Amino acid sequence: MKHLRSLFSVPVLSIFVLAVMVRVMYNRVVANGYYPLHDSQTYQAIALNILHEHCYCYLPHLSTVDRAPLWPLVIAAIYSVFGEHDIMVRLFLSLVGAGTCVLVYYFVRDLF
Repeated sequence: MKHLRSLFSVPVLSIFVLAVMVRVMYNRVVANGYYPLHDSQTYQAIALNILHEHCYCYLPHLSTVDRAPLWPLVIAAIYSVFGEHDIMVRLFLSLVGAGTCVLVYYFVRDLF
């Protein structure tokens, strides 16, 4: 129980909350009119084809083998739960990025 309590200490929670707040504010204010381009557009198209065409393809009914499958599957799962809004994917990435900040905190704490 002591080890579990140290995982969710005040510094850890404050780092996570601060990191999420910064990322969410950025996504809501600065990146409000964001439209996917280049790689993000490709991953979004594959995710939409997974949902609508039931194939892992960039163009309908033409299989794609040059992209890793995990990220389009995650996007498709988010779209199936919350609807096809790219803001939900960006908010998910905000949580992942905040988790990365916590991992860096643990690494630095163990290092010093």
